[in-house]
Amino acid sequence: SRPHFWVRSRLGLMPEVGAPPPTAAGEERGPEERPPEVPDVAEEIRSRRRNQTLIGSKFALGDDLGRGSSGRVFKALNTENGDFAAIKAIALTGISEARLHGIETEINMLRRLSHPRIVQYYECITDAKQLYIVLEYVENGSLSDILRKFGRLPEQLVIRYIAQVLEALDFLHERAIIHRDIKGANVLVTKDGHVKLADFGVARLADDHTTKTQSVAGTPYWMAPEIIEMSAFTTASDIWSVGCTVLELLTGVPPHFELTQMSAMYHIVNDAHPPLPDGLTDELRDFLMKCFVKDVHRRARAAPPRVGNGR
Repeated sequence: SRPHFWVRSRLGLMPEVGAPPPTAAGEERGPEERPPEVPDVAEEIRSRRRNQTLIGSKFALGDDLGRGSSGRVFKALNTENGDFAAIKAIALTGISEARLHGIETEINMLRRLSHPRIVQYYECITDAKQLYIVLEYVENGSLSDILRKFGRLPEQLVIRYIAQVLEALDFLHERAIIHRDIKGANVLVTKDGHVKLADFGVARLADDHTTKTQSVAGTPYWMAPEIIEMSAFTTASDIWSVGCTVLELLTGVPPHFELTQMSAMYHIVNDAHPPLPDGLTDELRDFLMKCFVKDVHRRARAAPPRVGNGR
């Protein structure tokens, strides 16, 4: 059975055949608001550890790897073959229809995606209280983890990482998928120094009804102006966020990080482009200026800056 069928049958929320995607009353939010809090699953996980209860009869949960857009992520051991996995645990108690639809969208997208620059989906497991999305475990954490441990990154390494992120985005955009939350925290680093795009919790199809919604998704400092203005989002919105991620890796923080979120969003919409640091090569500066074109129809496509060996 399909994962979304399992979840809906558990919750008694099976939709009518042909019903449109749900929109829960009161769940639209303006750009000044934060996304709803992700229910905490920590106590349930602690209970499973105490009782040595396995997920899906084979996964033992280990370290807490952090919180994603739709749930808390744990390192897990596959007790059948010794492989490691990352498991996103999502509390099902009291889950709303709109949130459930978003989780289903994430699962169904992940099942379709197979690319070396995208975290691999393995399976979905449910029980009475939790939904577990089993994903590839990427050893070295995220680019934001790398920043915290080692500080700002040199331009050549940033270009190497971003070129690989753009490979993933090119693959997604060819399939009309918009990630909507590109940032260092959602780019994971393998043990051999390659990167993989992760966290599809707010991803959507470009032709989905949500492209013209009045809701906002993503993280404010990395948001494109059209997202903040709630006009629409397109694949070009991801490219703006790529530019912000380049600046995050080069300087240690995204553009306008010294400001409140509301002030930052004002500047994103009204300034010609985010401030660029001194010392950039001409090629990287040109790439960033293409990322930060306000007109979504003229903004750069997912093509890497041609500086040195970005691959």
